[in-house]
Amino acid sequence: MKTNSTLLIAVMWGVAFPLAMSSHVSTVWSDDGVETPFQSVEIGNLHNGFRIGQNLYSGSGPESEEDYEALRDLGVRTIVSVDGAVPNVEMARKLGMRYVHIPLKYSDVSGSNTRQLASVFTQCEKPIYVHCHHGKHRGPTAAAIIARQAGLLSQQQAVQFLKHAGTGANYEGLWQCVRQYEPLPKLDDFNLPEMVSPEALQKSMVQMADHFHTLQVLLKQDDDQLDSKTFQEAATLLLEDFRESARLADVQEEIQALLSDAASELELLLKDHSVPQQRLRMQLIGSRCVDCHQQHRG
Repeated sequence: MKTNSTLLIAVMWGVAFPLAMSSHVSTVWSDDGVETPFQSVEIGNLHNGFRIGQNLYSGSGPESEEDYEALRDLGVRTIVSVDGAVPNVEMARKLGMRYVHIPLKYSDVSGSNTRQLASVFTQCEKPIYVHCHHGKHRGPTAAAIIARQAGLLSQQQAVQFLKHAGTGANYEGLWQCVRQYEPLPKLDDFNLPEMVSPEALQKSMVQMADHFHTLQVLLKQDDDQLDSKTFQEAATLLLEDFRESARLADVQEEIQALLSDAASELELLLKDHSVPQQRLRMQLIGSRCVDCHQQHRG
């Protein structure tokens, strides 16, 4: 009888989740040795895949048709992109899936974006796949908020999820949003658009200028007084600004090249712990910004 019961459970599980079971699933354990409600899962060629509960997934952004087919084969019905780049809505539609586009910053999650994410689980057809670009920072943050609102993760489990997803310690604003999030008692239906047009590059540059100014102020301090943690956080946000803007569809190739060069210089700055060298690299980055403004300011 026990054998029959076990077999019945196995059959029911296989019927309910035939596609999910076709992917490799690894149990994730918390620091105190307790099994978590989320598992790492292989989804085709996508990276950093996780499943939270039965109907919520998180991972990297799909790029090829093969990637979208892997999501379809997994049973995904709704794809939520929190990346700044415009999602491939037509590809998703072609394969019977719907896109929801809620672009997030690396610094924090706004109140309106938080309410949109909170409404995803009740408004959207499931299963749901959440992605940013690499599936490490903004995507897991969004998935954690959705899971908290849906009752799939506790506050501690949500923080644990960010750790396993590889969310960088420099993205303090994202961590803070997850730590402080409390499920909303009442949700109205929110507008969940398929696609949000990318912001004008000039508007993105305002954000870059703010982060650049923060770094300049910090580097004016004496070498032994520099707040390295704040510096690393600001430099990381500026780096992501450069990368994100370079990937916008309407950005000219020359500007993309300048932004990519600035990002490379900033990566070296993050690795260099000599304050005098960091000042020199900031001057180089600043000169690239000036060149870009002179050539393309509109």
